[in-house]
Amino acid sequence: MPLVSQAAILIDEVARSGSIRRAAGRMNASPSAVNRHILNLEAELGVALFERLPKGMRPTAAGEAILVEIRQWRRAQSRVRAHLQELKGLRRGHVAVGMMECFGRDLGPRIFRDITRQHPRITLQAFVGGTDAIADQLSAGHLDVAIAFSMPVRPGIETAFAIPVPIAVAVAPGHPLAKRKSTSLGDCIGYPVVMPDSSLAFRDLIENALTQEGASLLASVTSNSVEFIKGGLQDGHHISLLTWLDVYREVANKELRFVPLRQAEELHQKLFISVPARTKNSSLTMQVVRLLQAEIEQTVKKCFQRQRL
Repeated sequence: MPLVSQAAILIDEVARSGSIRRAAGRMNASPSAVNRHILNLEAELGVALFERLPKGMRPTAAGEAILVEIRQWRRAQSRVRAHLQELKGLRRGHVAVGMMECFGRDLGPRIFRDITRQHPRITLQAFVGGTDAIADQLSAGHLDVAIAFSMPVRPGIETAFAIPVPIAVAVAPGHPLAKRKSTSLGDCIGYPVVMPDSSLAFRDLIENALTQEGASLLASVTSNSVEFIKGGLQDGHHISLLTWLDVYREVANKELRFVPLRQAEELHQKLFISVPARTKNSSLTMQVVRLLQAEIEQTVKKCFQRQRL
């Protein structure tokens, strides 16, 4: 059943062609049937929609007013049909996703499994790298979606979603800080630190927070790899400052503890899901974005739930 009535479509066609006979030919209908539709609608509305002229049909003022609405409805119908066709296209397609290292081991593969289970004919590609590399790939058109902390502002890239992710103290279960419900940067002084190096965006956030607190931490080891940093905590002596997405898997497995920081302003890093501006209305891309967003929101929510316990 059409979203716009057959009578409305006939009126538009008669107005465009200026003739009942020509409109009937276009619509594969008899002239008498077209005329009957118009007469019935005029009777229902109580106004004449067309002037019957010797050489054709011309809309009246009332007819012109009706035609404005009809044509808007037909344009809307075309958009709806196009959108439905795109949704059908979700059965097939390819999406390339850039993601940070913290997604590479658990969260990224889990999200990809969920997507391919729901849409088995979609193929997915994961590009794992730092924020700048991901932004470069997205700008160059090699990626359809990017998940990255502190995504730089670039022409042609739009934010589809953003969420603050807490940064806190990560330690091994046997560390003296592990049993605390919360701690401060000042409490961390004196412990050896495995610190993210300057290539990781949240290093600057940590340095700013330390300056505001008047604290100084001894970075005995620095690294651009979150996996290396987490490995450095296993001795039970070192500490680090990481985001919840970096450690949530190890916290769930009781391999690490994530101790919230007591600060006037919560220390967090913003995570972005970004897309090229030219594809922001792609149903396939935006469906993948929605699935990514739902998983990320649920994972970050677990951190805040833990902090309230």
